[in-house]
Amino acid sequence: MAFNYPKNQDYQDRLKAAECPDSTYKSSPPLVFHRAKGSYVYDIDGNTYLDFCMGFGSLGLGHNYPELVDSLQKFLDQKLQWQSMGDVYPHASKIHLIENILKHLPPKYKRVSLSLTGSDAIATAVKTSQISTKKHGFLAIKDCYHGVEFGALKLTHRSDFKEPFIKPKKDPDVIYINPHCSEAEITRSIQILKESEHGFAGVILEPVLGRGGLVPLDLKWVKTLTDLTHKHSGLVILDEILCGLGRCGKFSFTDEIDADLTCFGKNLGGGMPLSACVGTEAVMGAWPESKGEAIHTGTFFGHGMSCYTANQNMIIHDEQKLFSRALPYEKILRSRFEKALNPFKEHIKDIRSCGLWMNVEFIQDGFGVKLMDACREHGLIALVCGSSGQSISIIPPLNVKEEEIIDGAKRLALALSQLLGP
Repeated sequence: MAFNYPKNQDYQDRLKAAECPDSTYKSSPPLVFHRAKGSYVYDIDGNTYLDFCMGFGSLGLGHNYPELVDSLQKFLDQKLQWQSMGDVYPHASKIHLIENILKHLPPKYKRVSLSLTGSDAIATAVKTSQISTKKHGFLAIKDCYHGVEFGALKLTHRSDFKEPFIKPKKDPDVIYINPHCSEAEITRSIQILKESEHGFAGVILEPVLGRGGLVPLDLKWVKTLTDLTHKHSGLVILDEILCGLGRCGKFSFTDEIDADLTCFGKNLGGGMPLSACVGTEAVMGAWPESKGEAIHTGTFFGHGMSCYTANQNMIIHDEQKLFSRALPYEKILRSRFEKALNPFKEHIKDIRSCGLWMNVEFIQDGFGVKLMDACREHGLIALVCGSSGQSISIIPPLNVKEEEIIDGAKRLALALSQLLGP
């Protein structure tokens, strides 16, 4: 493919001159998005890309889905309120959305707290656990990723994200355990926290490790972990920000995992910034009743337009059965990509999938970064992942077409040919 990049380069240079250096990846070749439709995005120079990242998994319907665009236009035509006062005077859409979320979950979940980002939702869950248990120590899973905003950062395993901001404590308040470790190790780690100044508040886990390289946790091991957590009066927090809401072929893992709190984000808002922490009455009831000044809030929590869009997004997902569509399409995704990648199998360590989400792990550390750059040159947007940057992640929309999967597999193979030869 012959792409031109003059405007992309100009815009990227202007950004580099004015923005915090860490805020945006300076890609080469450069890429600045301009418009999008369905599974495709177009840069500022008019080049076309197949988007198999989908806003880090936040666009289950793809870009500018017509029914969602129409609903937003209706919102504007009716002059509905964009920004309300979410923790004082709510927008009606906030109430509809909270009821809609609970409708999709087991009956034990009774309460919802809305926020903007996945990190916000995790921070809400952590605060809820602390206010409920009066403890502050947590177990987390090695290679987990729960966000980089300060409230969630201490739980994220990657040291390169944490070290500039959080200094190691002599008496740590987070202990990381290996997935599938022994029952004895779980018990020992819980006991260390219980005997520390922090106490044991609970465990946080992703049912499928996302940034860690798409690693599904064994549900039998998770049951052992959650049973021991509850035995020692701790709470279980699920991070379903990426793996939930249809990505793995189900709305939530809460039917299989006995959690007290679960967090959603990404696909919830239909492209709008929105997240949710959902909990049981017993746990969420530990929060005091608001008397006009909530002790956990944000200016844009319960944002009217975001809640309205999220409601329409969920309605469309329900009507088209997109929360479960990923399971039958997983076979198509894997078979098409495995066939295209077969010539490069000596460089590949593993291929893992969960619904409409696939990870290709390479033997060489850092290869995922090189491949992400090469993919752009062949009109494919895919994301590096893995603790050593050794993987590439494929995240198509939940309504992806089979011909788009075939196209994506061909483009990835072309990028690999560029890096590794025929």
